[in-house]
Amino acid sequence: MKIINVLCFCTALMTTVPVVAEIQEPSTLSVSAEVRLSIAADLASFNIGVHNSATQAQTALDENNRLMQQLLSSLKAAGVLPDELSSGPLSVQPQWQPRPRNADKNWRPQIAGYQARSQLLIETAQLDKVAGFIQAGMEAGANQIGQLEFGLQNDEAVHQQALADATQLAGQRASIAANAAGVKLGSLHRINVGPRSSRPYPVARTAMRRMSDESAPAPIIAAGTIDVSASIDLTYRLQ
Repeated sequence: MKIINVLCFCTALMTTVPVVAEIQEPSTLSVSAEVRLSIAADLASFNIGVHNSATQAQTALDENNRLMQQLLSSLKAAGVLPDELSSGPLSVQPQWQPRPRNADKNWRPQIAGYQARSQLLIETAQLDKVAGFIQAGMEAGANQIGQLEFGLQNDEAVHQQALADATQLAGQRASIAANAAGVKLGSLHRINVGPRSSRPYPVARTAMRRMSDESAPAPIIAAGTIDVSASIDLTYRLQ
């Protein structure tokens, strides 16, 4: 009786084991494509401002406000539109006395004065006037000019066009590869879109230094082109 029970139990166990079917992965073909478009810049951005010093913080701030008002009036007279201007950072920081060469151990630095800094941020589509804006700012007392870059007003539309071109190119490559391999393309199995890339056109630092020199002539500025690229990976099932 004991042997029969054991055999029956083993038989029951064996009949409950599920049958696992082997899953076949579909044959696929993967292709990649990248498209880069070079578009003439239609937007310029830069900051321009003043920094000044005084023995008292309030005096430094008042003088900075006066200089900034003078700068703002000059830029507007040169043709900068109100919606092309925005206020940048403003700071008032102490300036400490330098440590004497033979200072004793009890020497402590003292505040020698205060420096005030402020900037205006300009973003304009008037590319032919950028050099004039900078020149007007320098003549009004601006002694900080930097981060001049050129870009696109609607870089998203350009990126979408680059992505559409890359997708079309990838599809063409898939058809060519399939025909060469003697297989037929099936449905699209997977799409991977690469990261968006847009490279602004910066002005060289040497040119920026010349623009900061009040005695220098008006700078000559060329906008150049902006490179916008898009990439994509397509995977097709094969029939």
